[in-house]
Amino acid sequence: MDAPLDGAVAVVTGAGGGLGRALVAELRRRGTTVAASDRDAEALTSLESLPGTNGGALLIEPLDVSDAQQVRRYARSLGERFGAVRLLINNAGTGLMGPFAESDPDRYWRVIETNLGGTINCCHAFLPWLRRAAPAAQIVNVSSLGGLVPVPFATAYSASKSAIVGFSQALRAELAGEVGVTVVCPGLTRTNLARNSDFVPGWRSYQVVLDRSLRGEAGPVDPWTQVFGPVEADYMAKQILSAAARNRSIVVSPRSAAAIAAVCRHFPQLAAAAASVMARHLLAQLEQARSRLPGSIHKL
Repeated sequence: MDAPLDGAVAVVTGAGGGLGRALVAELRRRGTTVAASDRDAEALTSLESLPGTNGGALLIEPLDVSDAQQVRRYARSLGERFGAVRLLINNAGTGLMGPFAESDPDRYWRVIETNLGGTINCCHAFLPWLRRAAPAAQIVNVSSLGGLVPVPFATAYSASKSAIVGFSQALRAELAGEVGVTVVCPGLTRTNLARNSDFVPGWRSYQVVLDRSLRGEAGPVDPWTQVFGPVEADYMAKQILSAAARNRSIVVSPRSAAAIAAVCRHFPQLAAAAASVMARHLLAQLEQARSRLPGSIHKL
């Protein structure tokens, strides 16, 4: 997708905050017409305050990407209105934090249906309209560093994000020369993931720990955030659009995240041992967070 985006139509899911909002803002700055969707209708309305350049409109629509029928209707309405879609960014996602053994199966599958299922639903529904913009059309699927490295107490999130990597690379091979496919695996990024995630019973207080890490507020017993602090969503949005423009296959950013992924790929035993240390560290953080909250909150 090396053509300029001014005047083009881009679709961004999970646009209500964090990385999705940053992507909408950057696309608006480039004069792109953006169709922004999110499950949170109230969050979408805040996008109307984003500045835009002449030539690009902003359309907002509440959307549950896990609902295939709803996604098909949404894609058809946009396709019939504009005739083609140049860029599809599948960014909608959620998480379930806590021990796998204590996870409720329905809540567990909800994460996979949103993250992986939503990506598949949108790719399938928008592909006919992307093909009308070929060969300039591009799909960007937002995975995570957690799809490349083991992340304890986030197995549903890791499983869905890992599957997005495999799906994207296979789809890229299928659509080669027609529609480009890029999968992006961001490292720690300042987003609303903590507030948008679900937690197993007894782990609600971990929201404080996760939110603090995503804001880069490392404490004295939090060496992980001190070493691998989060990047701004605006920075990651620019990285994503740059990767899409060059039709990159897979992008791991920032460099610290790419280094971690490389170590895990070449030294899997070391990665497993490090993940075990991380698990113990997270449990210590959880206990610390519980001690700082009112007694009733950590039981939620």
